[in-house]
Amino acid sequence: MQTVAATMILPSNYTKLKTKIRKGFSHMKADEWKSWVLVYSPMLLKPVLPSNMLNGWMHYVKACHILVKPSISFIEIDPAHRYLQEFCQSCEDTYEPKVLTCNMHLHLHLHDTIRDFGPVYGYWLFGFERYNGLLKNNKTNRKDGFEITYMTKFTSDAYKADYV
Repeated sequence: MQTVAATMILPSNYTKLKTKIRKGFSHMKADEWKSWVLVYSPMLLKPVLPSNMLNGWMHYVKACHILVKPSISFIEIDPAHRYLQEFCQSCEDTYEPKVLTCNMHLHLHLHDTIRDFGPVYGYWLFGFERYNGLLKNNKTNRKDGFEITYMTKFTSDAYKADYV
């Protein structure tokens, strides 16, 4: 799968996987998960999974195609909910109960959350996760506060082009 994934050309609004495809997928970022679910997995899992498992997974992929859009209409919420119901049902039919998590149940409440709060991009914290990674990588001298160190670096980076 890794070899095929390396040759895939992704649409411009998807992130190429930086993590190798293997058990666990540890340390993937939200945008990498989006790419895995919507672009990579339909192609890479087709020759690997039995048809009943692949069909169940594809219900999830179809739901995600609708749900991750920056704008979603009330009409689109219902098909997404049906796809999630079919995905959860296929998981219940295919897997042992111990692998089914509370997140599986929460999928079935997502349609109410979207009706109440709008598209998931409005309240999911993926953007903040990305900035947390950027902030975490800043080196501080532990003498000044983080804010001073960060703003000093930010202003020097912002005006680098003036020196050229």
